[in-house]
Amino acid sequence: MPRRIPRILTTLLLLLATGVAGYALDPRKSLTQYSRSSWTQRLGLPQNSIRAMAQTTDGYLWIGTREGIARFDGFQFTAFNREHG
Repeated sequence: MPRRIPRILTTLLLLLATGVAGYALDPRKSLTQYSRSSWTQRLGLPQNSIRAMAQTTDGYLWIGTREGIARFDGFQFTAFNREHG
């Protein structure tokens, strides 16, 4: 373990020295080119806290919450919980 620390530090220093950085956003785009959406119960989720998310091969997003799951088709949610089968 003690030998790994100098290797990790050396690697980090080399990355910083070469100007390689990990960008979360594309630096060639302005902030106005991005959008943000909030999905809540108001839009059809069974609960506001999302616990899991998966996409199926047919393109649907499946959102898991503590109160049930919801399928998102790109426009609207269809909830599947105790109340709605």
